[in-house]
Amino acid sequence: MSTRTPNFFIAGAAKSGTTSVARYLEEHPQVYMSPIKEPSYFARDIIPTLQPSNWNRNQRGLQKYLNGSMRHRRGGCVLDLELYLKLFGNVTHEIAIGEASTAYLISPKAPLDIRAAFPNARIIIMLRNHVDRAFSTYLMFCRNGRLRASFSDVIRSEGPGGLSEWRHMLLETRKIAPGVERFLKAFPRDQVRWYFHEEFSADPHAVMQSIFRFLGVDPEFTPDVTRRHNEELLPKAPLLHRIGQITGLSGVATRVIPGKARPLLRQVLFHTGPLPHISADDRALLIEYFREDVAQLANLLDKDLSHWVKLN
Repeated sequence: MSTRTPNFFIAGAAKSGTTSVARYLEEHPQVYMSPIKEPSYFARDIIPTLQPSNWNRNQRGLQKYLNGSMRHRRGGCVLDLELYLKLFGNVTHEIAIGEASTAYLISPKAPLDIRAAFPNARIIIMLRNHVDRAFSTYLMFCRNGRLRASFSDVIRSEGPGGLSEWRHMLLETRKIAPGVERFLKAFPRDQVRWYFHEEFSADPHAVMQSIFRFLGVDPEFTPDVTRRHNEELLPKAPLLHRIGQITGLSGVATRVIPGKARPLLRQVLFHTGPLPHISADDRALLIEYFREDVAQLANLLDKDLSHWVKLN
């Protein structure tokens, strides 16, 4: 069977609902999603410097997986074209064929490279308040045991090395206006759609219907939006959780444990109470840090984003 090629991309932004959108799209019978989220093939210019979490484990056995049935999800960056196209080897009757890689929004080369390879591709960009994205990213790093310092200490760190590297990952890579502009310059505007996290959270059905229409599939299909994916959860035992991720046991458990039992397991392993909040001082600091990027994004999209730079 000849391999079909992708005709749409979820290009970011990270921590804006891209995983949930990808999973809901996956449910649609007319949509095929890459079994690997974040293959990041078109972000080869930056992936070596980012070295995503669990890089070594995710890359281990990747080629064997791509040459197999690919019937379960897994992680990994697919940076070889021949291997990348294998991600779509199981396409049959689906109309919309896509993948989700949030690195495309911060990669200087990705938009033009995608356009050169797939000029008719449709681009989906999820957007979220910069400050909330930065804090959500911090919680993700805490969740997987990679970061134990306080949010305040990280965002105020200075100088080379240490916490300053985390500060760069939390803040500098959250700036997205240049990435949005690159996509709008690379593609005709009618091939690009953007959606806001707050709208998606408030009415996921409406946003998914809009995305279905954009991709040319049946908009009346109703995905199960009761489950939010890649949730902002904090483990009760961060070190054990980190060991599970490094060894791959977490992924095995995800595949083995029945879906109905997973909510109970989450209650056992993760804190279920209110998540930590950003202090007013931290929020004020980040509002000023992101103010210029927010203004640029608002201008690009002709959208009032003034509420993103208000303290309350």
